[in-house]
Amino acid sequence: SNPASEATTVTTLVASAAAKITPSGPLFHVNGTAAVTGFNIPLGFVGGQFTIIPDAAFTVTTANNVANASTAVANVPLTYTFDFNSGKFYGSY
Repeated sequence: SNPASEATTVTTLVASAAAKITPSGPLFHVNGTAAVTGFNIPLGFVGGQFTIIPDAAFTVTTANNVANASTAVANVPLTYTFDFNSGKFYGSY
């Protein structure tokens, strides 16, 4: 398989939830407006980043493993990078 093409393939839609959500792959849409409190580390995740394409505005809080709070903007990609030293995801905005 070609890692470059896999990185741009949109995976399963994830609903926002007032809890941790689980990324479905390296690039996925999130719908809904519930405040996301963090991310479950998906099976096979060995670090790096993932990108969300928000279908609506929702907030991401620092209640769990997110370093910086943010408000997702519909149709503006939001990338999270994981830092194993801090155990937190850092958002691009």
